[in-house]
Amino acid sequence: MLPGRRKVMGRLREGLHRKLAFVLAGGMGFALYFMLSMLLVRWPGFAAGPAALLATLASIPPTFALQRRFAFRDRSAAAPAFVRYCLLQALNAVMVGLLARAGQRAGLPEAVNFLASGSVVVVVSYLVLSRLVFRGAPRR
Repeated sequence: MLPGRRKVMGRLREGLHRKLAFVLAGGMGFALYFMLSMLLVRWPGFAAGPAALLATLASIPPTFALQRRFAFRDRSAAAPAFVRYCLLQALNAVMVGLLARAGQRAGLPEAVNFLASGSVVVVVSYLVLSRLVFRGAPRR
């Protein structure tokens, strides 16, 4: 293989690894969010919006650790990255709460509502995480 081609292939593999790890780590965070949302609606009887908001907030620390370590391989100080991550997640929590409330008003079943609401923030999160939050991550 030519040296230039190796470099291109390495960048492609790194980009693919980052996206796959992001999806897996985010998927684990999303599974936690989904289970907590359903639990909060069923057991103490929260409405969909507050349940989604609380579940999203509870999912932040474990998902940050997975994203930082495995998806973005961030080498910068953890505390500033965590602050930026929390700011993004606060925005996501508000957004997912509003979306869940809108889904409830539209008559969506709870499971569909939570899946749709949580899925909306995934693309935005990846873009913001890769460009603003994890600044010490190796570049592709």
